[in-house]
Amino acid sequence: MRRRRFVFVIFCLVFLITMGGGYFIFYFEKIPNILQHTNSEKIELKQNMQEEVKIYDEKIANLEDKNKLIIMNSHELYLLNQDNILLYFGRNDCSVCQGFLQTLTPILEHTDRKIYYFDTNDKDNLHYEELINEYGITQVPTLVRLNHSEGKKIVFNPEKDGLASFIKKGV
Repeated sequence: MRRRRFVFVIFCLVFLITMGGGYFIFYFEKIPNILQHTNSEKIELKQNMQEEVKIYDEKIANLEDKNKLIIMNSHELYLLNQDNILLYFGRNDCSVCQGFLQTLTPILEHTDRKIYYFDTNDKDNLHYEELINEYGITQVPTLVRLNHSEGKKIVFNPEKDGLASFIKKGV
């Protein structure tokens, strides 16, 4: 009787180990497929981002062609001392900047204002850090209205101002 119980317990243990092992083999066999699926999703996301960057760059170039936007490097921006100007700090790989530019474009096309654009991905320029600190740029997109002679700097706040009215206002 004891021997029979012992054989039964051993049989149950062997059965559980075999079934458990089979489950783990089956599970771990599926992992490469899961990882492959994740990698294909990553590739698709990367391709989508590259397409969004391309569209953003085309919109910037289009606004520049229409003389609505002036692309500045940090040295040019550092030397800029005009009054009542708008500075747009953004970058092409920022999804919020892409959305902001989509809103900004029709407004610029229906006004006589120009915007000076600074690409924050352009970190190799001479005065990059000074400009970022001077204008308090902590995030992008940031739109700033400047009046150098009065020392005024007003940062666009979407909760306070509408974009069109901010652009049309003088300092």
